[in-house]
Amino acid sequence: MPFQSWNSSRKRSLLTYKELSSYFAPDAVFLGTVSPKLATKTEDIDAYFQAIKNDMPRRVVFGDYATLVVSNTAVLFAGMDQFSSTTDGKTNELPARFTVLVTKGRQGWRISHFHSSARPGSR
Repeated sequence: MPFQSWNSSRKRSLLTYKELSSYFAPDAVFLGTVSPKLATKTEDIDAYFQAIKNDMPRRVVFGDYATLVVSNTAVLFAGMDQFSSTTDGKTNELPARFTVLVTKGRQGWRISHFHSSARPGSR
C-alpha cells in the first residue's frame, strides 16, 4: 500500500521530489502542509515538493492514525504527525494532522487525496 511505503521512504529522507510525486494518482487532489494552493495536477505536486526541498533535512514522524476501508479499492487514513525541518542549522518542529485517501486504479495503489495542516494550537 503506498501510504506505508511513502511514509517509510519519507522517514529516510532519501526520496527526490519526483519520487515523492510518483506515489500520487495523476488526478490527485493535494493540500500540502505549507502550501497556500490546491494542487490538482502532477506538476503542481512536483512543484510543492521541489519548493520545500530547500528546507532540508526534513523529517515526518507519524503518530496516532486511524484507517477506514471505504471499499476494495479505497482506503482512508487520518491522523497526527510531526514535521521537523532544518533551516540555517536551526531545527523547526511543526505538529500537524493529515488525511490521505489511497485508491487502486490502473497504476495500482496511489494517493488520490492528500491534506495536511498544522494542528490547531500548535503555533
